[in-house]
Amino acid sequence: MRRKALDVGAGAWLDDLPLLVDTFIKELSATHKKPISRITPDAMQLFYKYPWPGNVRELRNAIESMIVLTKDDVLDGDDVPNYITTPRATGDSRPGEAGETGVHLETAEKEFARWRFRERQLLDTIRDLDEAFSFS
Repeated sequence: MRRKALDVGAGAWLDDLPLLVDTFIKELSATHKKPISRITPDAMQLFYKYPWPGNVRELRNAIESMIVLTKDDVLDGDDVPNYITTPRATGDSRPGEAGETGVHLETAEKEFARWRFRERQLLDTIRDLDEAFSFS
């Protein structure tokens, strides 16, 4: 007999969104040794608009990405990953913002720059670890 999967969509935990965000910020800023003082209402509004198909794990991953990539101690709407802020995600539509693929060139370039920055950070960390543990 197969068990029916429990559907715990975003609606089930959306009331807890501020508590979850605060918990993840505290945990992940400590993990990454990057103090974050707060998240702005603009960023929270974007979180509320997003349907969260990946559930709480997706929220955690989004916050971790924001913490790693931000240069400030405040997470704001500009730090929210683009896949959350795109018109498809939020239901907003802005004329001329997205082409046939649904992704505006400026959005794609910004996301690419974020990934390149993260890649450089990871490569620098690997280099530093390699130097720290070099037995030569």
